[in-house]
This record gives sequence, C-alpha cells and structure tokens, in this order.
Amino acid sequence: TDEKFVMVCPDVSVGNVFKVCTYTGGTSNVTIDFTINDGDTTNFIDRGTQFIVINEPSANVYTLAATGLTRGGAFPYVRVYDLDISGQTVTQRGILYPRGTSGTGHGGAKMANLGEVGGKKCFASFYLVGGSSFSGLLQYAVYEYNTSTNTLVEVVGDTVYKSGTNQDSKYYFSDSITDGTGLIGYYDRVANVANIAGCKWDGTTFTVGT
Repeated sequence: TDEKFVMVCPDVSVGNVFKVCTYTGGTSNVTIDFTINDGDTTNFIDRGTQFIVINEPSANVYTLAATGLTRGGAFPYVRVYDLDISGQTVTQRGILYPRGTSGTGHGGAKMANLGEVGGKKCFASFYLVGGSSFSGLLQYAVYEYNTSTNTLVEVVGDTVYKSGTNQDSKYYFSDSITDGTGLIGYYDRVANVANIAGCKWDGTTFTVGT
C-alpha cells in the first residue's frame, strides 16, 4: 500500500519473522503494526533474499514470491507466501530448490518478475552454480504460480545464462518485466562489462537475447 511495508528476517527459534510496518511520511515515526512468523525452522531466508508482489487475491492480501539462499548449505530457493494484512497471517504456498539440496552449496540468487502469462503468475530465478567462493556458471530457472490452486511449479529447469567464471556480488536483474516481455541486466565483475538483454517468456520457452 502507499503507507505500509514489510520487513522479514530469520529467527532460529521460530522461523522467518515478518513485521508489517506503517510510515505516513514527513517526520512521523515508523510504527510496527504486527509481527508474525511462518513457523518454518528448516528453510530460513538468508543472504540477499528478494521479495516481489505477484498477486493481490483480495483486499489487503498480497501474494509474495521470494528467492534467496537457505541458511544451511547456501542452496538457492524460490518460494511463495500469502501475506494477509487484515487477518495478520502469513501462509507459505510452496518452496522449490532449482539446484536441489545436496552436494556443495551455490552462491547468489536473484529474481526477474515475468508478470502474468497464460493466466499464471511467472518469475525467473537466477543463481550461480558454484561453491563457497560464490562464483561459477550463471544459470536460471522459470516458475509459474497458479493462483487458483496455490501451486508453485518449475516450468524451465537449470539453464546456463552466462558461462565462465562469474561472481554474485555484482549482478542484478530487473523486476519490471510485465506479460512475459522485458529487459534484464547483468554486470560481469570479472570482465568488468555490463550486459543488458531483452527476454521473453511465452508460457513455453524462455528466450534471452544478446
């Protein structure tokens, strides 16, 4: 809304804690409206989690998609929540791991909002196939969230976006993509070159231009 925002952080004892806050502008103080948690003590958000609003199913209810790294093992994940401001509840609708949760960890995780395609809310997750050095191949996967059934599905699996040695501390992707078409940006920290490309998701194929 115009006056509210949400903060999220992990708490080892209780899960991921959401604080819904209000700021009315000017010199007024920020106030915390309420604090809730998802009760998930296995999948803590960690290291650069991103949230985007992908749906508003009813008044004061916001569907949030998120990507980041799990606290243990640094495995990238994508997940969806319904945050109900009026009811003061948060409900996890699904969590998936593009690289699984075995073997060595993987660095970095970013998100590109692909908007609504084929009646589903879509987004891509970009992440590095690397180890503790947070470097390696930059890959992506594409996800659809069905608002009718509250299900999150991976529709495009691990796909290389940029080969070579990449590092996650300097790359980013746009979240302003709508209806499957838009721009993404990537900063290659090793080559010191910025890349901007168009991309399109048509419900079947995810295409990234040059």
